[in-house]
Amino acid sequence: SAAPDAWRWAEAPAGRWIALRAAGEERPGVCATVPIALTPAGREGLLLDVRCARSGRDRGGVGVELLNAAGALIAGRRARVSRGDGWVRVVWERGKDLWDLDTPAIRLRFTIEPGARLYGFRFAD
Repeated sequence: SAAPDAWRWAEAPAGRWIALRAAGEERPGVCATVPIALTPAGREGLLLDVRCARSGRDRGGVGVELLNAAGALIAGRRARVSRGDGWVRVVWERGKDLWDLDTPAIRLRFTIEPGARLYGFRFAD
């Protein structure tokens, strides 16, 4: 798990969404969700609301890994979004998706690289 200074909230004007981002230029921020129950509709896919840096030395993306409820990585369920500004569908390595998971609950672990922002996530229906 990440040290407390490895991530922080991005500040935003009142009434706007906030985002997770890396705390510094050298280390990504890492955070994981609590266990989330998977419903049949939620198994259609995962969408991330991201902003990825496009130029300069900050060319950050957002990585996501699927974990079981106990926190162990589920094989073949890693992805990285390196382009986007808004909602982006996650494409898992090896072409996997959520519909064939044999688990009632999952956790998501996000790695937010310097220059990227994670505003939210949702399951496609």
